[in-house]
Amino acid sequence: MSIRLVVVWLLSFSLLLSGCNDTTKQQDKQASETGAQAASEFRPPRDAHGRYADIGNLGGKALAIPGSVILVGWVHYAGDPNDFDFTKEAKAYRKKRRQIKNSYDRVITGFAFDMRVTDGVVRDFDQPTYMGYNEDSREHASKGEPMPWTFVKVEARGDRPLNFNSFLESSMTSALRKPDYFNYQLQPKTVEGLLYYQPNNGIDPETNEPWGEYTFGKDIFVQKDQQDNVNTMIICEISGHVRFCRQWFIKPDMKAQVALRYDRRYLSQWRKLEQYATQALDSWVVEKPQQEGNHHKAVNSVN
Repeated sequence: MSIRLVVVWLLSFSLLLSGCNDTTKQQDKQASETGAQAASEFRPPRDAHGRYADIGNLGGKALAIPGSVILVGWVHYAGDPNDFDFTKEAKAYRKKRRQIKNSYDRVITGFAFDMRVTDGVVRDFDQPTYMGYNEDSREHASKGEPMPWTFVKVEARGDRPLNFNSFLESSMTSALRKPDYFNYQLQPKTVEGLLYYQPNNGIDPETNEPWGEYTFGKDIFVQKDQQDNVNTMIICEISGHVRFCRQWFIKPDMKAQVALRYDRRYLSQWRKLEQYATQALDSWVVEKPQQEGNHHKAVNSVN
């Protein structure tokens, strides 16, 4: 082999090695950048069992609902389609939403969970709570009794006023089955510290007798603030085997309303129920990191 051929071969081999090294360096650089990006990618906080929290923003408050909490349905965000919207567009959006980056800037419009009436425990995957809910269900269902749990629904108020003034007005003026069938009158005495609006003073206008067993009327109970705005409103059924109450109250710091549903026999605990629900929501508030991915306060479900 001539010296000239040897030189050419050595130069070619050297260039080949140089190209391989450049390719390797480029791949290492890309891998490093990808690894750094993955490491800095924001992940929601986890509970003790590794379940990710549902996060977002409710009325300016950053929330991280622990993964241990059993939500009724799922967290709704601004832009989400209606639950019963099964159009192609809605399905495409839901599929796309799974790929949306987790962020405390995502606006929460609503979510729901179960809470025990007696002590405010939130239903979660924790063994005592999970089993307690199932045991209560079996025990009370067999007797035809309502469970000592309340369904808690949280909804953003958006641009609506932080009161139920219009809700009270519409509830008292709307006719049910017949025009003016329920003429609500404010009673002279409060009930459990609440203003009491009773339909027709408890008299059925058709029979001129007290409301019967199958009456569709409802009692209305109200709490007002110092500005005479309704901040708590409760509507209770007045007949039937199981008489439910539906309670709404304002959570002003989250610009939200909270709705509860429970047996009328728990009406006397309305203040406590508001306190329990408020404590649960407040326990899920976190300090929004300046750069998502930084450490922040851990969250736990209320016990």
